[in-house]
Amino acid sequence: MNRRQALPTALAALFVSNALGQELPAEIAGRWSGTGSNGRPITQTFTLQKMEAAPGGFKGVLTWWTSVPKCKIEDEPLTGTYAGGVLAFDAKTKCDVAFRVELSRRDSGWEGKATVVNGPVLDVSAK
Repeated sequence: MNRRQALPTALAALFVSNALGQELPAEIAGRWSGTGSNGRPITQTFTLQKMEAAPGGFKGVLTWWTSVPKCKIEDEPLTGTYAGGVLAFDAKTKCDVAFRVELSRRDSGWEGKATVVNGPVLDVSAK
């Protein structure tokens, strides 16, 4: 990439960062927790890596562990939105459980919910 190509790219990245209000993190990692169908608490980990600005939001790679190991999402590309300090994306496990995650930036990290389509709402936190 020469300097003429690099400048528009750098300006576009700066514009996207400023338009989003806050810089998009390169990675977040955390836990989700909720109540299983048996009434017992469950919790697992997730990571959202290789995050970068993309038209309309961001793109990245998601790993989302589930209480049933064969259903986990592992290193799957995804896209989402990031506006006003709120990061949101939709995903579906290998067992066809669809959910939407919305995380808000806080001083201590990220907090939010994962809403399962036709199912429970899970608490999500990350740093």
